Amino acid sequence: MVRIGLLLSGGMAKGAYQIGALEAISEWIKASEFEYVAGSSIGALNSYAFLTGNLSKAKDMWKDLGANEDIKWILKAMKKSFVEKVVGDIYVGGDFPAHFSVPLLETCSRKLKYVDLSSVPEADVEKYLLASVAMPVYCKPVEIGNEAFYDGAMVDNIPVKSLADKDLDYIICIYFDTYNYMFENEEFNNKCIKLAFNDNTFISNSIVVSEERTKFMLETGYEKGKEILGEFFKNGTDDLEYIYGQIARYNAENANVKRRVTGDFIVDNINKVTKHIFRHNK
Repeated sequence: MVRIGLLLSGGMAKGAYQIGALEAISEWIKASEFEYVAGSSIGALNSYAFLTGNLSKAKDMWKDLGANEDIKWILKAMKKSFVEKVVGDIYVGGDFPAHFSVPLLETCSRKLKYVDLSSVPEADVEKYLLASVAMPVYCKPVEIGNEAFYDGAMVDNIPVKSLADKDLDYIICIYFDTYNYMFENEEFNNKCIKLAFNDNTFISNSIVVSEERTKFMLETGYEKGKEILGEFFKNGTDDLEYIYGQIARYNAENANVKRRVTGDFIVDNINKVTKHIFRHNK
């Protein structure tokens, strides 16, 4: 049986694309068939919804967020009550069918920590989800035990590190950018099915939630996800030779390539701005 991973980046309001893409993925692969999953920021919440069989509820949440035209995501995200409502809308408790990691910034050490939510006490899972979308400056850190955490996306928005050392046959990665990223870990890159959403309204779709845009992103996420996965899984989800061939073809044909270093490098070089943010919030 193939060993599969799932990786979701952060992207603020563009996370609606991921819900559509996850619906497409679920038509090919059940949540229980994934062995390792990692999500950053809004990608963590969407991953949680997928793993707990809660995609329909998450989709309703996105539709509700877009019910009022041109609501600024950033302005709403500043409020603790908004973050708590978003998490509360999708939180259902229970066990995970896969290892599920999220990157978090720990305030005292000022270092990134990858937390496997499948191994923490169930009573703390909702707190970790809250921390995964707690934006520095706009929100206070979320205290869990003797530690306090912020959203780790500002350091590792595509948390490759969580899955790079796992013995997986392939990984489905959903991110938002114009680039066909070549990840630092070459072996990982050669096993990565990339679903990149790169429309020309990146800024507005990242910070604004409206009914029309949310509907567009949900539908586009599903349609594009279904189209691309149909190419990779033409012979099924376990024909590795064919899937690897499609990955190689995709990487060769997509000329807009950019090398992307992973969290291994970034974590050791957190810049002065990040440190200043921590001092500011203390």
